[in-house]
Amino acid sequence: MQRDLNTWFSNVIANAKVFDPRVAYDQNAGRWIVLADALPLNESDHSSWFLVSVSKTSDPLGGWFNYKLDAKVDGSATTDNWADHPGLGVDNKAIYLSANMFKFGGFFQYTKLRVIPKASLYSGGTVNWFDYTKLKNKDGSLCFTMQPCQVFGAPGTRYFVNSVSPTSAAVTQNQISLWSLRNPTAGGTITRRDVTVDPYGMPPEADQKGGAPGLNTGDVRVPNASSVAGRSGLR
Repeated sequence: MQRDLNTWFSNVIANAKVFDPRVAYDQNAGRWIVLADALPLNESDHSSWFLVSVSKTSDPLGGWFNYKLDAKVDGSATTDNWADHPGLGVDNKAIYLSANMFKFGGFFQYTKLRVIPKASLYSGGTVNWFDYTKLKNKDGSLCFTMQPCQVFGAPGTRYFVNSVSPTSAAVTQNQISLWSLRNPTAGGTITRRDVTVDPYGMPPEADQKGGAPGLNTGDVRVPNASSVAGRSGLR
């Protein structure tokens, strides 16, 4: 069985570009979670959404609850920013969405972390959340592409991580930012710890057959992270 994202979320959104899907399994509750970003096809409409889908049981072929969440708001304050490159994590209390926020017609503004308590989400009820924005690294630069750590067990502290972007291709970094959040369903305070690692920098372009221009190999963003009983790891 195959469905495209527009069909999957057709009961909550239409005439939209749905992109950057993420999938996670909540082993605490036996639920599947799908996350995607969405923008209207009409580019003059400055709207942005997180699309969230949760299975009603552990069977992904059964029923699902779909939600369309306003990504432009920070908490309840409206912005003119749209969400890109989402991250997804889950633990025994909440699900965690992250995204890079860009101004419509402009540039990167900040990374947003959205914490959604699971109780209402998993019952098809009204969804509430807590947003964290404008987080900064040790060097004063804005956090970019925060990654929620995938959690196994029931942690007392929730972890998130991001690399620190080099200022140029010739510069290396040796720090990552490790963020901690306690009391996630009560709007707890998020704090940063700076972790020293081996130096890293922008990867070189990859050669391709025929000697054509090199292929873009990406950057230094952390694509996935995990945490087990208070310990964190990157991959």
